[in-house]
Amino acid sequence: MVIHSNPEFSILAFIKFLTIYVFEVLHGYEIQCPGTVHWNVRAKDLCNVELKYFCLYDDVNTNTTESCTGPLPTIAKGYKWVIRGNPDRGKCSLGSYQPYEHRNVKASACVYQKSLCSEEGQVVFDMGNTIDDQKCRCDYKRGYDFVGKPRNRCYCYPSTEDCSCFLRRCNITGVRMSQDYECIDNYVYNTTAICPTIVTILDKGLQQETVIKQKSIKLFKDNYIILDVQRNLLKIILTILICIPLAVPPLVLVIIQICKYINPPVFEETLNDTECIEGVAKVVLQCRVSGKNKEASWSTDSEIPLSEATIIKQGNIHQVVIKNVQRNHCGNYTVTVRRQSCTAILTVAGNKM
Repeated sequence: MVIHSNPEFSILAFIKFLTIYVFEVLHGYEIQCPGTVHWNVRAKDLCNVELKYFCLYDDVNTNTTESCTGPLPTIAKGYKWVIRGNPDRGKCSLGSYQPYEHRNVKASACVYQKSLCSEEGQVVFDMGNTIDDQKCRCDYKRGYDFVGKPRNRCYCYPSTEDCSCFLRRCNITGVRMSQDYECIDNYVYNTTAICPTIVTILDKGLQQETVIKQKSIKLFKDNYIILDVQRNLLKIILTILICIPLAVPPLVLVIIQICKYINPPVFEETLNDTECIEGVAKVVLQCRVSGKNKEASWSTDSEIPLSEATIIKQGNIHQVVIKNVQRNHCGNYTVTVRRQSCTAILTVAGNKM
Protein backbone atom coordinates (compact mmCIF):
# COMPACT_ATOMS: atom_id res chain seq x y z
CA MET A 1 0.00 0.00 0.00
CA VAL A 2 1.27 3.48 -0.93
CA ILE A 3 0.74 6.29 1.61
CA HIS A 4 0.45 9.81 0.16
CA SER A 5 1.62 12.70 2.37
CA ASN A 6 -0.39 15.93 2.31
CA PRO A 7 1.71 18.81 3.72
CA GLU A 8 -0.74 21.63 2.95
CA PHE A 9 -2.40 21.55 6.36
CA SER A 10 0.84 21.62 8.33
CA ILE A 11 2.23 24.43 6.13
CA LEU A 12 -0.89 26.57 6.53
CA ALA A 13 -0.84 25.99 10.27
CA PHE A 14 2.79 27.12 10.35
CA ILE A 15 1.98 30.30 8.38
CA LYS A 16 -0.92 31.11 10.70
CA PHE A 17 1.24 30.60 13.79
CA LEU A 18 4.07 32.71 12.33
CA THR A 19 1.76 35.60 11.45
CA ILE A 20 0.15 35.67 14.90
CA TYR A 21 3.53 35.41 16.62
CA VAL A 22 5.16 38.26 14.68
CA PHE A 23 2.11 40.49 15.11
CA GLU A 24 2.06 39.90 18.86
CA VAL A 25 5.81 40.59 19.10
CA LEU A 26 5.37 43.95 17.36
CA HIS A 27 2.55 44.89 19.70
CA GLY A 28 4.40 43.63 22.75
CA TYR A 29 6.85 46.51 22.76
CA GLU A 30 4.25 49.30 22.81
CA ILE A 31 3.64 50.42 26.37
CA GLN A 32 0.12 51.54 27.14
CA CYS A 33 -1.05 52.91 30.45
CA PRO A 34 -3.26 50.44 32.35
CA GLY A 35 -6.92 51.20 32.82
CA THR A 36 -8.47 52.13 36.13
CA VAL A 37 -9.29 48.50 36.95
CA HIS A 38 -5.70 47.31 36.38
CA TRP A 39 -3.88 50.41 37.65
CA ASN A 40 -3.28 49.17 41.21
CA VAL A 41 -2.18 45.74 40.02
CA ARG A 42 0.34 47.23 37.59
CA ALA A 43 1.62 49.72 40.17
CA LYS A 44 2.25 47.05 42.80
CA ASP A 45 3.79 44.67 40.27
CA LEU A 46 6.25 47.25 38.87
CA CYS A 47 6.98 49.49 41.87
CA ASN A 48 5.85 47.54 44.95
CA VAL A 49 4.73 50.88 46.43
CA GLU A 50 1.61 52.02 44.62
CA LEU A 51 2.06 55.78 45.14
CA LYS A 52 5.46 55.75 43.41
CA TYR A 53 4.05 54.54 40.10
CA PHE A 54 3.00 56.89 37.31
CA CYS A 55 2.32 56.45 33.59
CA LEU A 56 2.55 59.58 31.43
CA TYR A 57 2.83 60.67 27.80
CA ASP A 58 6.35 61.64 26.66
CA ASP A 59 6.15 64.81 24.53
CA VAL A 60 9.73 64.40 23.29
CA ASN A 61 9.71 60.73 22.26
CA THR A 62 5.96 60.67 21.45
CA ASN A 63 5.30 57.53 23.45
CA THR A 64 4.04 56.43 26.86
CA THR A 65 6.47 56.14 29.77
CA GLU A 66 6.17 54.27 33.08
CA SER A 67 8.20 55.16 36.16
CA CYS A 68 8.52 54.42 39.87
CA THR A 69 9.96 57.83 40.87
CA GLY A 70 6.69 59.25 42.21
CA PRO A 71 4.66 60.47 43.87
CA LEU A 72 4.37 63.65 41.81
CA PRO A 73 3.26 66.89 43.50
CA THR A 74 -0.20 68.40 43.04
CA ILE A 75 -0.58 70.31 39.78
CA ALA A 76 -2.55 73.53 39.24
CA LYS A 77 -5.98 73.85 37.63
CA GLY A 78 -5.99 73.64 33.85
CA TYR A 79 -2.82 71.56 33.63
CA LYS A 80 -1.81 67.90 33.30
CA TRP A 81 1.43 66.00 33.90
CA VAL A 82 3.60 65.10 30.86
CA ILE A 83 7.19 63.94 30.37
CA ARG A 84 9.71 66.31 28.79
CA GLY A 85 12.89 64.66 29.97
CA ASN A 86 11.47 64.99 33.49
CA PRO A 87 7.85 65.31 34.65
CA ASP A 88 6.54 68.70 33.56
CA ARG A 89 3.16 70.40 33.39
CA GLY A 90 1.29 70.84 30.11
CA LYS A 91 -1.96 72.62 29.33
CA CYS A 92 -5.13 70.61 28.91
CA SER A 93 -5.88 69.78 25.28
CA LEU A 94 -8.57 71.63 23.33
CA GLY A 95 -11.27 69.10 24.11
CA SER A 96 -10.68 68.75 27.87
CA TYR A 97 -10.49 70.84 31.04
CA GLN A 98 -9.31 70.52 34.63
CA PRO A 99 -11.37 72.53 37.17
CA TYR A 100 -9.38 71.73 40.32
CA GLU A 101 -5.85 70.99 41.52
CA HIS A 102 -4.98 67.33 41.16
CA ARG A 103 -2.30 64.65 41.09
CA ASN A 104 -3.63 62.69 38.13
CA VAL A 105 -0.74 60.63 36.76
CA LYS A 106 -2.77 58.45 34.42
CA ALA A 107 -1.87 58.80 30.73
CA SER A 108 -1.30 62.59 30.79
CA ALA A 109 -4.98 63.43 30.63
CA CYS A 110 -7.11 66.14 32.18
CA VAL A 111 -10.05 64.74 34.08
CA TYR A 112 -13.03 66.14 32.14
CA GLN A 113 -13.93 66.15 28.44
CA LYS A 114 -15.62 69.31 27.19
CA SER A 115 -19.26 69.15 26.18
CA LEU A 116 -19.92 69.37 22.45
CA CYS A 117 -23.17 71.37 22.47
CA SER A 118 -24.23 69.22 19.53
CA GLU A 119 -27.69 68.03 20.58
CA GLU A 120 -30.78 69.17 18.71
CA GLY A 121 -31.03 72.96 18.57
CA GLN A 122 -27.84 73.59 20.56
CA VAL A 123 -24.98 75.91 19.61
CA VAL A 124 -21.79 76.91 21.42
CA PHE A 125 -22.09 80.08 23.47
CA ASP A 126 -18.53 80.07 24.80
CA MET A 127 -15.73 77.57 24.23
CA GLY A 128 -14.57 77.75 27.82
CA ASN A 129 -10.89 77.27 28.69
CA THR A 130 -8.58 74.80 30.39
CA ILE A 131 -10.45 75.07 33.70
CA ASP A 132 -14.06 75.55 32.49
CA ASP A 133 -16.45 73.55 30.33
CA GLN A 134 -18.06 75.01 27.22
CA LYS A 135 -21.31 76.93 27.62
CA CYS A 136 -24.24 76.03 25.38
CA ARG A 137 -27.29 77.97 24.24
CA CYS A 138 -30.34 77.23 22.10
CA ASP A 139 -30.37 78.54 18.53
CA TYR A 140 -33.16 81.14 18.67
CA LYS A 141 -32.64 81.93 14.97
CA ARG A 142 -34.11 78.52 14.16
CA GLY A 143 -36.84 78.82 16.78
CA TYR A 144 -35.24 76.80 19.60
CA ASP A 145 -35.63 77.60 23.30
CA PHE A 146 -34.50 75.91 26.53
CA VAL A 147 -36.72 73.11 27.84
CA GLY A 148 -35.93 74.18 31.39
CA LYS A 149 -34.81 77.70 32.23
CA PRO A 150 -31.08 77.73 33.11
CA ARG A 151 -29.56 79.80 35.89
CA ASN A 152 -28.39 82.28 33.28
CA ARG A 153 -31.11 83.27 30.81
CA CYS A 154 -28.72 83.30 27.86
CA TYR A 155 -26.72 80.06 28.29
CA CYS A 156 -26.25 77.01 30.45
CA TYR A 157 -23.45 74.76 31.73
CA PRO A 158 -24.01 71.26 30.27
CA SER A 159 -21.84 69.68 32.97
CA THR A 160 -24.17 70.90 35.75
CA GLU A 161 -27.48 71.75 34.01
CA ASP A 162 -29.96 70.32 31.55
CA CYS A 163 -29.27 72.19 28.31
CA SER A 164 -31.95 70.46 26.21
CA CYS A 165 -33.67 72.60 23.56
CA PHE A 166 -37.09 72.32 21.93
CA LEU A 167 -38.64 73.91 18.87
CA ARG A 168 -40.93 76.76 19.98
CA ARG A 169 -42.16 78.74 17.03
CA CYS A 170 -43.99 82.05 17.29
CA ASN A 171 -47.43 81.32 15.83
CA ILE A 172 -48.21 84.87 14.69
CA THR A 173 -47.32 86.00 11.17
CA GLY A 174 -44.59 88.63 11.05
CA VAL A 175 -43.20 87.67 14.45
CA ARG A 176 -39.82 86.12 15.22
CA MET A 177 -37.96 84.91 18.29
CA SER A 178 -35.42 87.33 19.81
CA GLN A 179 -32.06 86.51 21.37
CA ASP A 180 -33.85 86.71 24.74
CA TYR A 181 -36.17 83.90 23.56
CA GLU A 182 -39.21 86.17 23.28
CA CYS A 183 -41.54 86.60 20.30
CA ILE A 184 -41.12 90.10 18.81
CA ASP A 185 -42.07 91.85 15.58
CA ASN A 186 -39.83 91.11 12.61
CA TYR A 187 -39.17 94.83 12.07
CA VAL A 188 -38.43 95.73 15.68
CA TYR A 189 -34.79 95.96 16.77
CA ASN A 190 -34.56 95.05 20.43
CA THR A 191 -32.20 97.58 21.99
CA THR A 192 -32.82 96.32 25.52
CA ALA A 193 -31.89 92.68 24.86
CA ILE A 194 -29.99 90.93 27.62
CA CYS A 195 -28.51 88.04 25.63
CA PRO A 196 -26.01 88.58 22.82
CA THR A 197 -26.89 87.63 19.26
CA ILE A 198 -25.45 84.59 17.54
CA VAL A 199 -22.82 86.16 15.31
CA THR A 200 -20.69 84.95 12.43
CA ILE A 201 -17.45 86.73 13.26
CA LEU A 202 -16.60 88.82 16.35
CA ASP A 203 -13.91 91.35 17.21
CA LYS A 204 -10.26 90.70 16.25
CA GLY A 205 -10.86 87.00 15.58
CA LEU A 206 -11.04 86.22 19.30
CA GLN A 207 -14.32 84.34 18.75
CA GLN A 208 -15.28 82.23 15.77
CA GLU A 209 -18.42 81.36 13.93
CA THR A 210 -20.58 79.08 16.04
CA VAL A 211 -20.52 76.27 13.51
CA ILE A 212 -16.74 76.46 13.30
CA LYS A 213 -16.52 76.17 17.09
CA GLN A 214 -18.44 72.93 17.01
CA LYS A 215 -16.35 71.57 14.16
CA SER A 216 -13.06 72.48 15.84
CA ILE A 217 -13.69 70.05 18.70
CA LYS A 218 -14.77 67.34 16.28
CA LEU A 219 -11.64 67.95 14.19
CA PHE A 220 -9.49 67.68 17.33
CA LYS A 221 -10.94 64.25 18.11
CA ASP A 222 -10.75 63.13 14.47
CA ASN A 223 -7.04 63.98 14.35
CA TYR A 224 -6.39 61.65 17.27
CA ILE A 225 -8.40 58.91 15.58
CA ILE A 226 -6.45 59.39 12.33
CA LEU A 227 -3.14 59.28 14.24
CA ASP A 228 -4.18 56.04 15.93
CA VAL A 229 -5.20 54.52 12.57
CA GLN A 230 -1.85 55.53 11.06
CA ARG A 231 0.04 53.85 13.90
CA ASN A 232 -1.95 50.64 13.56
CA LEU A 233 -1.48 50.72 9.77
CA LEU A 234 2.28 50.99 10.22
CA LYS A 235 2.25 47.95 12.51
CA ILE A 236 0.29 45.96 9.94
CA ILE A 237 2.68 46.95 7.13
CA LEU A 238 5.72 45.95 9.23
CA THR A 239 4.08 42.63 10.06
CA ILE A 240 3.42 41.95 6.37
CA LEU A 241 6.98 42.89 5.37
CA ILE A 242 8.41 40.50 7.98
CA CYS A 243 6.03 37.67 7.19
CA ILE A 244 6.32 37.73 3.38
CA PRO A 245 9.96 36.46 3.15
CA LEU A 246 9.23 33.78 5.74
CA ALA A 247 5.96 32.72 4.16
CA VAL A 248 7.08 32.49 0.50
CA PRO A 249 8.75 29.03 0.67
CA PRO A 250 5.77 27.37 2.41
CA LEU A 251 3.38 29.10 0.01
CA VAL A 252 5.34 27.76 -2.97
CA LEU A 253 4.99 24.24 -1.61
CA VAL A 254 1.27 24.76 -1.10
CA ILE A 255 0.89 26.02 -4.68
CA ILE A 256 2.80 23.00 -6.01
CA GLN A 257 0.56 20.64 -4.07
CA ILE A 258 -2.57 22.40 -5.31
CA CYS A 259 -1.34 22.26 -8.91
CA LYS A 260 -0.85 18.53 -8.56
CA TYR A 261 -4.53 18.13 -7.79
CA ILE A 262 -5.71 20.65 -10.36
CA ASN A 263 -3.54 19.08 -13.10
CA PRO A 264 -3.67 15.30 -12.56
CA PRO A 265 -1.10 13.09 -14.35
CA VAL A 266 -1.77 11.86 -17.88
CA PHE A 267 -0.95 8.33 -19.02
CA GLU A 268 1.42 8.66 -21.97
CA GLU A 269 1.48 4.86 -22.26
CA THR A 270 -1.24 2.68 -20.74
CA LEU A 271 -1.05 -0.96 -19.62
CA ASN A 272 -1.52 -3.49 -22.42
CA ASP A 273 -3.45 -6.75 -22.20
CA THR A 274 -0.94 -9.63 -22.17
CA GLU A 275 -1.16 -13.35 -23.03
CA CYS A 276 1.47 -15.91 -22.14
CA ILE A 277 2.03 -19.63 -21.58
CA GLU A 278 2.09 -21.14 -18.11
CA GLY A 279 5.64 -21.47 -16.77
CA VAL A 280 7.14 -18.57 -18.74
CA ALA A 281 10.07 -16.95 -16.90
CA LYS A 282 8.50 -13.53 -16.41
CA VAL A 283 5.84 -11.11 -17.60
CA VAL A 284 6.19 -7.30 -17.39
CA LEU A 285 3.17 -4.98 -17.28
CA GLN A 286 4.28 -1.40 -17.90
CA CYS A 287 2.85 2.14 -18.16
CA ARG A 288 4.29 5.65 -18.59
CA VAL A 289 2.87 8.84 -17.02
CA SER A 290 3.55 12.53 -17.64
CA GLY A 291 6.03 14.12 -15.27
CA LYS A 292 8.34 12.51 -12.75
CA ASN A 293 8.13 11.44 -9.13
CA LYS A 294 4.52 10.32 -9.52
CA GLU A 295 3.72 7.73 -6.88
CA ALA A 296 1.64 4.78 -8.14
CA SER A 297 -0.33 2.04 -6.45
CA TRP A 298 -1.07 -1.40 -7.94
CA SER A 299 -3.97 -3.79 -7.38
CA THR A 300 -5.15 -7.11 -8.84
CA ASP A 301 -7.99 -9.61 -8.54
CA SER A 302 -5.78 -12.64 -9.28
CA GLU A 303 -5.45 -15.47 -6.81
CA ILE A 304 -1.78 -14.70 -6.21
CA PRO A 305 -1.25 -11.35 -4.37
CA LEU A 306 1.05 -8.63 -5.64
CA SER A 307 3.32 -9.15 -2.65
CA GLU A 308 4.89 -12.02 -4.63
CA ALA A 309 5.52 -9.78 -7.64
CA THR A 310 8.13 -7.04 -8.06
CA ILE A 311 7.00 -3.40 -8.44
CA ILE A 312 9.52 -1.08 -10.13
CA LYS A 313 9.49 2.71 -10.66
CA GLN A 314 12.03 4.32 -12.98
CA GLY A 315 11.35 8.00 -13.51
CA ASN A 316 7.92 8.21 -15.05
CA ILE A 317 7.80 4.47 -15.93
CA HIS A 318 5.92 2.12 -13.61
CA GLN A 319 6.22 -1.71 -13.91
CA VAL A 320 5.00 -4.84 -12.21
CA VAL A 321 7.18 -7.93 -12.90
CA ILE A 322 5.69 -11.40 -12.40
CA LYS A 323 8.17 -14.30 -12.42
CA ASN A 324 7.48 -18.00 -13.10
CA VAL A 325 3.99 -17.26 -14.37
CA GLN A 326 1.26 -19.67 -13.24
CA ARG A 327 -2.40 -19.98 -14.16
CA ASN A 328 -3.29 -18.46 -10.81
CA HIS A 329 -1.68 -15.20 -11.99
CA CYS A 330 -4.58 -14.64 -14.41
CA GLY A 331 -6.67 -11.56 -13.70
CA ASN A 332 -7.02 -7.78 -13.96
CA TYR A 333 -4.02 -5.65 -13.04
CA THR A 334 -4.71 -1.96 -12.28
CA VAL A 335 -2.28 0.91 -11.69
CA THR A 336 -3.48 4.16 -10.09
CA VAL A 337 -1.59 7.44 -10.13
CA ARG A 338 -3.45 9.95 -7.98
CA ARG A 339 -7.02 9.92 -9.34
CA GLN A 340 -6.17 8.39 -12.75
CA SER A 341 -5.97 4.66 -13.40
CA CYS A 342 -5.69 2.10 -16.19
CA THR A 343 -6.17 -1.70 -16.27
CA ALA A 344 -4.73 -4.62 -18.25
CA ILE A 345 -5.78 -8.28 -18.40
CA LEU A 346 -3.16 -11.00 -17.95
CA THR A 347 -4.17 -14.26 -19.61
CA VAL A 348 -2.23 -17.47 -19.09
CA ALA A 349 -2.80 -20.12 -21.79
CA GLY A 350 -6.02 -22.02 -21.15
CA ASN A 351 -7.46 -19.41 -18.82
CA LYS A 352 -8.60 -16.48 -20.91
CA MET A 353 -10.49 -13.87 -18.98
